[in-house]
Amino acid sequence: MTLPEICQVYSWFAIVTRELFLPFPHPVKSQVALADKLSSSFLLEALEAVGFIKNEKFRAQALVVLVDKLPSSFLLEALESVESIENIKFRAEVLAALADKLPSALLPEALKTARNIKDEKFGTQVLVALADKLPSALLPEALKTAINIEDERFRTQVLVALADKEPQLSLEVLETLKYTWDEEFLVQALAVLADKQPQLLPEILKVLGNIKNEEFKTQLLVTLANKEPQLLPEALKAVR
Repeated sequence: MTLPEICQVYSWFAIVTRELFLPFPHPVKSQVALADKLSSSFLLEALEAVGFIKNEKFRAQALVVLVDKLPSSFLLEALESVESIENIKFRAEVLAALADKLPSALLPEALKTARNIKDEKFGTQVLVALADKLPSALLPEALKTAINIEDERFRTQVLVALADKEPQLSLEVLETLKYTWDEEFLVQALAVLADKQPQLLPEILKVLGNIKNEEFKTQLLVTLANKEPQLLPEALKAVR
């Protein structure tokens, strides 16, 4: 690496650590601008420099900026950097940013990292981001993880994301959703499923008939009628 390149990497490192924040009115924009200028020949050095940032919030911010610039050959190192972040919130933010760039070979490790996030809010953030990338072989494991989420709000988010990714999972997802106690979350999930997987409308109608809250039942009825007007008579029959 040449001297100018070294200076550029460490200037970027200094911005991220906020040691030089005062000269820069827009530190995040400065990070992006410098990251754009880093060639692939020394992006790895920048990634290694970020690893020395002790403050995990700043390290996570730096990784999010770098992730979009890294070639696939450096993504394993980026994933390892994510796993070293102890703060669950910051780890989830970077992992979610990485999700769309990860090659299939790294998705099992990413899913494992997501499953190890104990806070269900942040774990859901990552699982939803990963859902669209997961190959069929990993979907059963992701579905099992979703089913084990205790908070119904987060569980329904992940289930719907998985059903949108893999239509073959839709019936299993719908079967799981039937046991959702909070009918507001249930109706929201069913509305999304009806939009994404119209082949499930007959099964969704059956669930509609079991919803006790009249307001939520009406909301879903209107959604289904707008989606498929010819189902309106059957939908009205289901709610009587």
